[in-house]
Amino acid sequence: MEEFKVKEIKADRPLHRDPHYEADWPWLAAVKARHKRTIELDDREAKLLEEIKNEPEFFGFTEAEIVRFCFFRWYSNQHMRGPRQLKNVP
Repeated sequence: MEEFKVKEIKADRPLHRDPHYEADWPWLAAVKARHKRTIELDDREAKLLEEIKNEPEFFGFTEAEIVRFCFFRWYSNQHMRGPRQLKNVP
């Protein structure tokens, strides 16, 4: 509980978006520093990225965030075990 800024959660209060909220993750800088990768896209991939950037789903995303999102979506579809993958498991 020490790492949470709000120690007591009031479950019956109304929820609303705070337009001034900025995430504060103390561990994020260390993770980004450890995992720097340069991704080079070929012409086809660069063109696809340009098309994807215009989709509403990716509004406000950086190119790096879009590439990361697409990679994790692909990875989870290919490698994650879940109800879809367990259909044929004895």
